[in-house]
Amino acid sequence: MTRRDGEKALAEVRARVGPRLRDAVSIVDRFCPTGYPVFEDNGIPGPGGAVGVRLSAWHSLFFALEADRPPPARHVPPAGVLPGEPYEVKPRRMPGGPLPPPDMNAPVTLVCLTLRYDPDRGWVELRRRLDPRWDDDLIDDHVVPCLVGFAHDAMARHVAGRDGTR
Repeated sequence: MTRRDGEKALAEVRARVGPRLRDAVSIVDRFCPTGYPVFEDNGIPGPGGAVGVRLSAWHSLFFALEADRPPPARHVPPAGVLPGEPYEVKPRRMPGGPLPPPDMNAPVTLVCLTLRYDPDRGWVELRRRLDPRWDDDLIDDHVVPCLVGFAHDAMARHVAGRDGTR
């Protein structure tokens, strides 16, 4: 999808997913450590914009708009230029220089990011692309497994006696 469409999709996610997250998290919030859950929205309308919830220091779920960036192109001299021979090089933007205007046709992706800390594997990130035609059922398909995993981890901590719940 283009950036223009992605910004509209992210605005709709903010409007519809925020309340759904609050309702869903209310089911498991008694298992959250003190100070959690924390609902966050960074307010960025374009790529980098995200809305989600931190369930603990080790669990979070976010919906975000990401720029689809192609892999960086290797600097290759034009064909026919001998090594050491001068040729025209495109100037680069220097730090502190003006940013180019955003390309509203640049490709972006709406994603669901789930982060979980596992003592054996470290940080584990599950990144799933959202279909641009998403609906409430698709959002639930992303939110519910995250909450089930969090509840499982919270109960395991509780049974082990190191839960820190309210």
